[in-house]
Amino acid sequence: MQGGRVRTGVGSPSVVATVAGVAAMVTIAGTVLPLDVAAVDGRRYTTAWTGPGSATGIPLYGIPLTLTALVLIAAAVLMLRRSRRGAVAAVTAAAGLLVGLVVTIRLAASATARNVELQRSRFPDLQAVDTPGIGAWLLMVAAVLAVVAAVLAPRALRGDDNEPPGGSRPGAALVAVLAAALAVVGSFLAITVTTFAGNPPSVGYATGWSFAVEPGPPGDAGQATALVGVPLVIAAAALLLGALIVLDMRGAERAAPLLTVAAGVVAGVFVAIWIAWLALVDAQSIADIGITTTLGAGAWVLLAATLVAAGLCVVLWLQPRRP
Repeated sequence: MQGGRVRTGVGSPSVVATVAGVAAMVTIAGTVLPLDVAAVDGRRYTTAWTGPGSATGIPLYGIPLTLTALVLIAAAVLMLRRSRRGAVAAVTAAAGLLVGLVVTIRLAASATARNVELQRSRFPDLQAVDTPGIGAWLLMVAAVLAVVAAVLAPRALRGDDNEPPGGSRPGAALVAVLAAALAVVGSFLAITVTTFAGNPPSVGYATGWSFAVEPGPPGDAGQATALVGVPLVIAAAALLLGALIVLDMRGAERAAPLLTVAAGVVAGVFVAIWIAWLALVDAQSIADIGITTTLGAGAWVLLAATLVAAGLCVVLWLQPRRP
C-alpha cells in the first residue's frame, strides 16, 4: 500500500513472492533430477543426492540446495504477509547462496570432465561425466529466477516503514572491504591440499585458479581445477561496490541488498567446496589408495570471508533504522 493504493507492477510484493516461490520449486526439482549424465555401460546419472549404482564420494549438494529453497519459500511468505524487510533480506541471501552453489557445482563438474579427458590416454576405459542433465539446467533457471526476485524485492520496500537501516556507515564500508579482500586472497591460496603416496610423496595444491603438484610427474601437468576464483572475484567486486554505496547518506539502505547477495555468493562457493571435500575424503578412505586431501589455508580464509560478510549483513538488517 502506497499513497492509499495497492501497489502493482513488477515490483509488487505478490510478483516478488511468486518469482521467489517458483525459484524454490524449480530448485527442489533440480536436486532430484540428473545433474550429469555419463555413457558408461548405458546412461548413468548423478543427482544432488545420489550417484550411479553404488558409487561413493558423491557430494550431497541436495542439502544446501534444499535449505536455500526453504529460505526462498520463507521469503515469499514474509513478502505476502507484509514483513517486507525480512523478506528482502531472505530473498537476497538465498539468491546469492543459490548462485554460489550452482556456479561452483558446474565449475567442479567441468573440471572433473576435463581431468577425465586428460587421463584417457593412460586409461582408455574412463568415461567423462561432462553432459549436464536436466537437473543442472533447472538449477541454472532457478538461480536466474532467484536473482530476478532479489532485484525486484527492494522495490517493494519503497515507502515502507520497515525499510533497511539508512544513513552513512563508514564502519560497514570497512568491513565490506575486508570481506572482499579475504575472498580474493582465499581464491589464490591453496583451497585443498592433496598428498599422493610415494617415495618421495608428492603434494598437489588446488587454488581457485589452478592445480599444481610438487614435485609433479609429467602426467599431472595441466590438470584442471574448478575455477571458483571467478565467482569469488565477482562477489568481491560487488562487496567493494556496496562499500562505496554505504558511505552515502542513504547508503546503508541501498547497499544492504547488494551486500547480502554478494555475501550469499561467497557462502555458496564455500559450502559447495566444503561438501565436495567431504565427499572426496569419504571416497579416499574407502578406496585406500594412498591419496589424502585436506583443506588448505585458502578454504579457511574463505570461511573467514563468509563469516565477515554474513555478520555485516546481519548488522545492516537488524540494526534499527537511523533518521
